[in-house]
Amino acid sequence: MRSITSKFLILFLVLACGIAVAQRTAQGRVSFEALAQNYFPLSPGNSWTYVITGFAAQGSVTVRVTRAVDVSGIAYYELLGFTTEPAFVRLTRAGQLVELRSDPENRWFDREVLWYDFAAPIGTTWESGATGDCDGRASKSTPPESLQVPAGAFTSLVRIAYQGTNCADAGLEEEVFADGIGLVRRTSITIGGPRSIELVSAQIGGKQIAPRGLTVSLMIDRAAYVADLMPPVDPDRAVPTLHAQFKIENTGEQRLDITVPTSQEFDLVIRNEGGQEVFRWSDGKVFAQVLTTLPFNPGERVYRVDVPLSAGNAQPLPAGRYTVEAWLSTVAPKLYQATTAFELQHVF
Repeated sequence: MRSITSKFLILFLVLACGIAVAQRTAQGRVSFEALAQNYFPLSPGNSWTYVITGFAAQGSVTVRVTRAVDVSGIAYYELLGFTTEPAFVRLTRAGQLVELRSDPENRWFDREVLWYDFAAPIGTTWESGATGDCDGRASKSTPPESLQVPAGAFTSLVRIAYQGTNCADAGLEEEVFADGIGLVRRTSITIGGPRSIELVSAQIGGKQIAPRGLTVSLMIDRAAYVADLMPPVDPDRAVPTLHAQFKIENTGEQRLDITVPTSQEFDLVIRNEGGQEVFRWSDGKVFAQVLTTLPFNPGERVYRVDVPLSAGNAQPLPAGRYTVEAWLSTVAPKLYQATTAFELQHVF
């Protein structure tokens, strides 16, 4: 009896220790996940605009999350502008950002490729699917306490460093991600010296991040529009009209002046799912070719645009999903821009 009791006691202690360890591990994992999921916010409509600085640098680049797709019950998000080709990515429960890759022969999605391991301990290395042949292995390294870029100062950072390869004077050096924001700076090595992209503005979860105290937002009157093509077709119902409001708000206490290269103050475009423009507000308009200063007093200014969703000849645009983007007409990059999306449905 004493032997049996001792065995049960040992078994109980082992189980209790195992449960305690599992609970601590689970608690640690949840903590890591909650932290990691903020380093690359994936929601349709999110966008980031970066200015290119350094050797032979000019212009800007914009990254957008356009839509979510369901693959075997798992949600992936279409990411445009982050790599040379559109990518479908998701953030796993373990804090890893992965891309869904397809098999070119069978034309089926078949495997996930690791991009970033945000929850990994410092010193962890991996082959990153988001980079090129000259970028080497990725490594999570000690981040700076804070980082200043045109969009502002950021803390709670993750730094990904890249090891050198056989490519001469080429490849990524580092990427820095901010909690709740995403990528804020990427630095590459070129034969003429370093080149960086730095965040100048972002739209994340409906919130606009922009420098100099200005916030921008873009609102449309509905999320879905209907083209009524039931016979007899009424032209007034066949082509719905989108009503957009592009709002610039100065949240400070002093006037802010923005200089634009012409008399054009803003622009607005609509793109289809393939990224092709189907409407541009400025098309056919004439603007004075003189530098123009736009004064923004404390408060808000609203630009309103009404867009018939027409493909011409009184016919509606094809059914599908569209994105709307509006911005102040500053010299590149687009420092003050906002994006939203809508769906166009046909009824026969």
